[in-house]
Amino acid sequence: MSNRAQIKDPKHFPILKPWGWEVEIWNSTHLSIIYLNIDNGKSTSFHCHPNKRTGYIVLRGEVEVEFLAGTKRYKAGERVNFRPSLFHRSTAITRDVVLLELESPPNKNDLVRLEDSNNRSDSVYEKTTMAVDELNQSILQSLYESLNESTRSHQKIDSLGCSISVESATPRQMLDKYDDQVIISPVSFPIYTERCLTGSRYEAIVQPGDVTTIRDLRRMSKVLEMKSSNSFFLVNFGAKNMAECTK
Repeated sequence: MSNRAQIKDPKHFPILKPWGWEVEIWNSTHLSIIYLNIDNGKSTSFHCHPNKRTGYIVLRGEVEVEFLAGTKRYKAGERVNFRPSLFHRSTAITRDVVLLELESPPNKNDLVRLEDSNNRSDSVYEKTTMAVDELNQSILQSLYESLNESTRSHQKIDSLGCSISVESATPRQMLDKYDDQVIISPVSFPIYTERCLTGSRYEAIVQPGDVTTIRDLRRMSKVLEMKSSNSFFLVNFGAKNMAECTK
């Protein structure tokens, strides 16, 4: 399936959730990318995904993520990874929070709810759709254009203060092209170790669903195979844009 065929048309209505709404903007065999809008003061369920690797990228606002062992806050321009079976709950603690959630492999039924303030006792994924206002329709249209292969342009999405795109390149080319703060995730397949480090095996280090930065990829590059072409999902914030998005 081509990258263009994987793009989700924004005309597909978002899914209504007790805490806000979400809409899938990308889907392939290995990766699903979901746009989440969490209403101010609202929380997701305390849940886990037994089989999926999941990552958050915060696009706007500040979110508090609760784990079994404690809580941590993340603001626009930051990211967090969740290993399979890691329970977590996300609460918008500023204005409405916007996140991108990367999941691999795509499977909305891979869900176990431990606690839920909205009395959803089962672990069934909702299917009720809804319409969004003109501003959010404009955001979704901009995302569609940024990810669509025929119009891909690294354009900044003004209301989010960042540019979002997918690009085909080698890991080495990504390091040469982008600044350290750019957030990146492989789309097609993992970034592996050099074979010489593990005998005859390649070990997957950064996988679809993992979110990292160019800075961290640069630090890991001495043990990674950096010459194999891949597709990468990118979120690029500037310092000024990050300050605006955390307000």
